[in-house]
Amino acid sequence: MEFNTFLISKQTILSNLNVIKNLVKAKTKLCAVVKADAYSLGVKNVCGILNGKVDFFAVNSLSEALEIRQFDKLTKILILGKTDKLDYEVCAKNNISISVFCLEDLTSVILNEKLNVHIKVNSGMNRFGTNSLDEFKLMIKAIKNNNNLNLEGVFTHYHSADQTSVTKEQFKRFMTFVKATHKKVLFHASATGGVINNPKLSLNMVRIGFGLYGQTKLTKTALTIRAKIVNIINLKAGDSLGYQSGFIVKKDYKIGVVSLGYADGFSHRLSNHFSVLCNGKFCNVLGYVCMDCFFIDLTNLSAKIYDNVTILGSDKENEITLNDYANALKTSPYEILTMFRRKRMRVVCK
Repeated sequence: MEFNTFLISKQTILSNLNVIKNLVKAKTKLCAVVKADAYSLGVKNVCGILNGKVDFFAVNSLSEALEIRQFDKLTKILILGKTDKLDYEVCAKNNISISVFCLEDLTSVILNEKLNVHIKVNSGMNRFGTNSLDEFKLMIKAIKNNNNLNLEGVFTHYHSADQTSVTKEQFKRFMTFVKATHKKVLFHASATGGVINNPKLSLNMVRIGFGLYGQTKLTKTALTIRAKIVNIINLKAGDSLGYQSGFIVKKDYKIGVVSLGYADGFSHRLSNHFSVLCNGKFCNVLGYVCMDCFFIDLTNLSAKIYDNVTILGSDKENEITLNDYANALKTSPYEILTMFRRKRMRVVCK
């Protein structure tokens, strides 16, 4: 059995979903973003938890959509990223909706089955989508003129959802396209941040990604990662620790070897400047993180081999959060969540 545990909290994911649901109008549709293997929690695990509780699953690519279709034939799926025209027919046959970004995406499209389309509007992110109202109208016309294309939605993305004035400006820009649609379809602009900070700008569908899995001001992290102490070593002053003598001992130390390394997502950049939890106490990471293990200071702690080490989550009164990692590595908590790899861990979903 693996020493490391990847614990997904079903209760936390459902609680986070309800938090978001309670912020929007009762008839607002819910689109769960499960791209990147559900932010690394495991798409089959997460879709199983959310089955029947959301209206859409959103992914980035056709391969991700088809993975879901292997175990879920009914829930609607939306591809948020670019889809090759050669794959439109596959999407149509599998009830997978696509996003289109420009008029060219809709020209010379020949299909044998109905394909649902969402037009992406660039309201300020400047990443994907049309920012031309004239092109947008031509896109709607191209869909209308193709018997096997159906306009299912129009959407955009807020680039700074925590900044209300910027978001309101994007919303205002997007509404110009909404009004030009002249058809009742799904309009969606808000992801988690947009819903939490500006719930009144949510329209008739919202996309929930990080808020299902990670900590925001209203949601909690649904993932706990634990490892084990697999060896204890006593060092004396002058001894070195690990690769390249990554830590030189200046006094007597008791060192714990932890059963998890950078191959599991515990970054090498955490060497000598991070802490994890053992028996409810913070323990400093010492030396260089290895591929399969790392070292912690147990000098002032009563600990033994096979004791749990909390990598992410709570242990008694203390906690290690995604933000702790993000601050230490100078990155986003979104990246941290997708950084951990469960392949060499025992996955528990309860």
